[in-house]
Amino acid sequence: MQSLQSIHNSGIGKVDADRRLGVFVLMLAGLLFLPGCQVLSLETLRGEPALIGQTKREADIACRDCHRDVVDRYLSTAHYRTSFEASLQTVSGPIEDGRNILRTRDPLTHFRIIQEDGQLFQVAEWMEKGRRKERKEPIDLVVGSGRKGQSYLFWKDGFLFQLPVSYLVEGDQWINSPGFEDGKVNFGRGIPPRCLECHATHFLLEFEDNQPRYNRDYMTGIGCGRCHGRANRHVSYHRANPNDRQGRFIVNPARLSRTRELESCAVCHSGDREVKKSTFAYTPGDNLSEFLAPDTGPQPYPDVHGNQVALLSHSACFQESDVMTCTTCHDVHQTERDLAAMSEKCLACHTEEHSTLESRHLGRLQDNCIDCHMPLRESRVLTIHLPDRVYAPQYRDHRIAVYPETKR
Repeated sequence: MQSLQSIHNSGIGKVDADRRLGVFVLMLAGLLFLPGCQVLSLETLRGEPALIGQTKREADIACRDCHRDVVDRYLSTAHYRTSFEASLQTVSGPIEDGRNILRTRDPLTHFRIIQEDGQLFQVAEWMEKGRRKERKEPIDLVVGSGRKGQSYLFWKDGFLFQLPVSYLVEGDQWINSPGFEDGKVNFGRGIPPRCLECHATHFLLEFEDNQPRYNRDYMTGIGCGRCHGRANRHVSYHRANPNDRQGRFIVNPARLSRTRELESCAVCHSGDREVKKSTFAYTPGDNLSEFLAPDTGPQPYPDVHGNQVALLSHSACFQESDVMTCTTCHDVHQTERDLAAMSEKCLACHTEEHSTLESRHLGRLQDNCIDCHMPLRESRVLTIHLPDRVYAPQYRDHRIAVYPETKR
């Protein structure tokens, strides 16, 4: 990979330079990996203000002072855990001898995950022109909640790069990072700002001698401020006025119009869209079209990974309702994995007296209507190259519909 400086100084023009800098990156997206990240024009990020002028931990503690139950539940969610500092405790993959190796179809190329003085590293070993080569880079940041898997980043000259080995929960195994060719050693995949916008609360891209660098005053994970806006003024006011029970200087997305509430989720859950300006500056209630261009993805339906809002909008349930949003079914402040409990939310509308369903189906719906009407499907754009096959992770299809192949 060319250096960032050489790309910007070459004669290919600024737009093309920005695109080359932002090579499409396959990243973990709350569930696992975010495909097709596009780079944001570097010029638009100069001096972008911080979302919250505190560390993430300080911001979370400030919210917890008054919202203890909500914050404590939220700390275990995939949103909150979508990125964090790497450590022996936060990296999920096995590091004991014998299980810390990723072998490839090339018998002379393999990767090891090792520990040195409490720091984890990825080490690549391969043959090049008859000589044994080795490269070692630290695991600095974890991306992904660990429910399906994790991917890893390392710092280099103020910029972030993706490491070639990721972890997959299925099989409890190390794998090639999504989109990385099996048997090849690649440490040159740069991480553009757009990827971080959906995996962190704040990252600031600065310039030093015209060289882009990420400021180290960043906040991993999706903290309270990403969905509720800047919290400093809200916290200061309510600490000074503890008897005022009306939330001041803060955004509750549930009180926005239906369109604006959906857009607060669509910031990250609407797939690969052209970036107009950094969504780190977006606050729920803003017009998302000022930040992201309209979705022009493939029809009739977008991929199941990363574009849940568009899939939902194709559903009859959504189209026939004036009020349905993501939070009709999801409480984002807590982990939800119980399909029977989720099915109860379906029955809030599809009751026996109002539903066109035959009554004989209702008992099964109460048990699990999700697998039939929102089946798991393999992503068509996200692929992982294993030594013996190409693997596509499965995600819940958010187009609520009748799928003949799932009938029981």
